[in-house]
Amino acid sequence: MKLPPLMFAHVLSKEEQDVAQQINSNLSSLKERVDRLAAAEKLISHCEIEDNSISQSSSASLDEIMEKSYKVGLLSQWRFIAAESGAMAIHDFYQIRQTNNNLYGKVKLILERIDREKSRESNRLFDSSFPSITKIRH
Repeated sequence: MKLPPLMFAHVLSKEEQDVAQQINSNLSSLKERVDRLAAAEKLISHCEIEDNSISQSSSASLDEIMEKSYKVGLLSQWRFIAAESGAMAIHDFYQIRQTNNNLYGKVKLILERIDREKSRESNRLFDSSFPSITKIRH
C-alpha cells in the first residue's frame, strides 16, 4: 500500500483542524493495519513451506521424530498467531474506516472532494469481502 494522503489542516477552521488531524492519524493507522495483514499472510505462507519441508523429510530415530513433532506444533501455533493478528488487523481496519466515514462529513473541504460513488463501492467491496467482520473479535 502506498503512503496514505495527508491533509494540511492549517487551511481549515479551528474546529475542522481537529477533525482533519484525527482523519490524518486514522489514515496512517489504516496503512499500519494493511502492513500487519501482509506480514501475517507472509508468516502463514512461511509456515506452510516449512511444514511441507518437515513432512517430506525422513525421521530415523525417536529424537528426530520428537523434534519433527515439536516443529510441526510450533508452526501450527505460529499460523494461529498470524491468523489471529490478521483477523484483528482487518477488524481494526473496518473500525477505522467507519470512524473516518463519519468524520469526513465534518470537514466541508473533504466532503466536497470525496467521490461518493467510489467511496460507496469501496465500502460494498470491503463488506462483501468480510461479511462477518463485526463478529471477528468474539
